[in-house]
Amino acid sequence: MERPLFKLFTLRMIQIEITGSTSLGIAEASQLALEAGIKWLVINIPADEYGKFREELEMIVTMAKDNEAFVTIESNLEACRELGLHGVLLPEGGLQKAMQVREELGPEAVVGVVTENDEPSICKSLVSADIDYAQVLADDKGFSFISSAKALGSELPVVVKVEADFEKCRQALEKGASGLLIAKAFEESTSAETEACLKEIVAKLNS
Repeated sequence: MERPLFKLFTLRMIQIEITGSTSLGIAEASQLALEAGIKWLVINIPADEYGKFREELEMIVTMAKDNEAFVTIESNLEACRELGLHGVLLPEGGLQKAMQVREELGPEAVVGVVTENDEPSICKSLVSADIDYAQVLADDKGFSFISSAKALGSELPVVVKVEADFEKCRQALEKGASGLLIAKAFEESTSAETEACLKEIVAKLNS
């Protein structure tokens, strides 16, 4: 898959987390998200269950190509390589592995790193690293990280992880988020309710 142009990473960049715990199945959840207009799927499944989800992951790759969407996966380099995904999202502390991941996946791969730490030294290390974006939570530390990155003059995109709620999405963007990762969208609501909610978020954020 071709690497997206992160110079075009705008306030309207919306990702969605697709987890292995959804009762819909990851393929159906991905299809609903794509139909709602979301163009970036972040797959979150346990590495030791990759084989269990392999068939659905292949379906997701095909659906994403048909919809001109991105697909990245949390941590699993094996799946990223074998399925030709756009890249990986590394967990908290993943900065230490970022260089190795970049070498293994190549310069075209998208590499994101999760951080829940707003300490200036951590922020400075992240914004100067060879990564494509940082992901933070929608809390005081997350928003503090955004402020610290901007104070350093950094152009590193920062994605805020939020629930599927328009007001929370709007608030995150107002606090400086470059993009959003919508989490738990398929965990607590019916598929119809979730799809309607996602369509509302996409429509309002792109209006």
